[in-house]
Amino acid sequence: MDMRSEDSTISYAAFCICMMRCVLDLLAQVTEIEELLSLDTVKDHIVGSPDSQGQISGGQRKRVNIGMELVADTSILFLDEPTSGLDSTTGKDVIELLKCVAKVGNVTVVLVIHQPRYDIFELFDDLILLERGGRIAFQGSPDQAHDYFKKIQPRFDFDDPPAHSNPADYYLDTISERVFYSQEQKDDGCVTDRETETIADVWVPTAAKTENHLDMRQTSTFVPEARPLALLQFLYLLHRQFLLLMKTWYVFGLDMFLVLLAGGVLGAIYNEITLRALLVANITSGVAIGLTGMITAIRTFGSPQIRPVFWRESAAGVNRVAYFCACASLQLLHIFIFPVFFLSLFYTLTGPAAAFGGYYTVFIFTYWAVFGIGYVLSLVFHPDNSKLAAVVVGLIASVMAGSSNTSLCKLKKYTFFGPAASTLSYHRWYAEGNFELEANTYPPVSSYDVELLAGVNDYSLNNMSTVLGVLFAIGLGCRIIALLLLMFTRRGEQK
Repeated sequence: MDMRSEDSTISYAAFCICMMRCVLDLLAQVTEIEELLSLDTVKDHIVGSPDSQGQISGGQRKRVNIGMELVADTSILFLDEPTSGLDSTTGKDVIELLKCVAKVGNVTVVLVIHQPRYDIFELFDDLILLERGGRIAFQGSPDQAHDYFKKIQPRFDFDDPPAHSNPADYYLDTISERVFYSQEQKDDGCVTDRETETIADVWVPTAAKTENHLDMRQTSTFVPEARPLALLQFLYLLHRQFLLLMKTWYVFGLDMFLVLLAGGVLGAIYNEITLRALLVANITSGVAIGLTGMITAIRTFGSPQIRPVFWRESAAGVNRVAYFCACASLQLLHIFIFPVFFLSLFYTLTGPAAAFGGYYTVFIFTYWAVFGIGYVLSLVFHPDNSKLAAVVVGLIASVMAGSSNTSLCKLKKYTFFGPAASTLSYHRWYAEGNFELEANTYPPVSSYDVELLAGVNDYSLNNMSTVLGVLFAIGLGCRIIALLLLMFTRRGEQK
């Protein structure tokens, strides 16, 4: 599977790899690899993905994958089916390129390939044929393979290779047989049937007598790769995320429009709002804030295109904390801008008495909490289910916020669940913050009515610091949980 930042140009993607692996003389290294892989003419093109229309071909995309490893000055390169999805001519070009990389760059290239054409087969220096179950049936050079299979042919009595056939196809067809009923000739000339065996059964003792086979048990001194400091990784990743955001500006713009539309619709419904109507308006606007925030946050870590990139980069040594903080920090842009678009119509149409700045502050802290919840949902649920989970969480939070039918006073009747659920509901604190802002603008003569409405949900009229503190704590706690989920879940996919 091709895994890289699909919205990046080839040069920028290569530059990023060098940055993360502390490669000296970045520009010279990137330029050299681009010329070696014949990518210098398309270095400023968007990489794209196999499923979407990019600016480069499939063969060039394979070369980009190879280049992403070569720019880090690697000494060994592992590839899994590098010719898959390519026509035979392009596949041959890729293998010839790898042959050149092995010779010129002094790199050991190990690849898995199925059904190579004859021209590709002749390019291999060493060959390992695997039987079903991963057992070695042969190991050596292509020339040695011909002699070896000719040697064991009488033992297993398989057919001669057809004329003008591809040796690779012949070897694979031969070792794919489950068992052979081999025969053994006794000293007295009698021929008896032996137990059934496979080609891999006779390779092990044969390999022990081969002088030139590769000894996989040899070890060498391993020098860990140097990595930049976590802070430098964070700054680089933040810059990369910002560039990707700018490349998908239309998505960001559509998000702003939808938030603006939500605020406008709700503002038109609650035109010239009163304190009593605010209790109901807080419920509907809180649902809108929850859905717009959580669904936007889910894209940060829950997108099918983002997770493979993270798993590859984390396996290459990218600091997971730096990666998470960079992605979450960029979302602060949404957290500060969403309230502006929502309130621009909602505040204007409803005409509340409290200042715009007060509402803006409550909205910022609410979006902070909502985005944190969205991060957790994106890492707990599958991408196909996370958006539905966001809807359910938003509805539950609205119920816990209190309403004319289910007030917070009624929820307190439940010894543990009610108070705990309402305390953890971002919606409850959002509603209380808005109510306090508006209630404190009323004159003392209306204090009785204000306290009566506040008593429905046991709101306090001097509790703003607690409201903002709890919203911040919810957002911070959810981000810590999301970070732990990112670091310690699905470990097999991160290796």
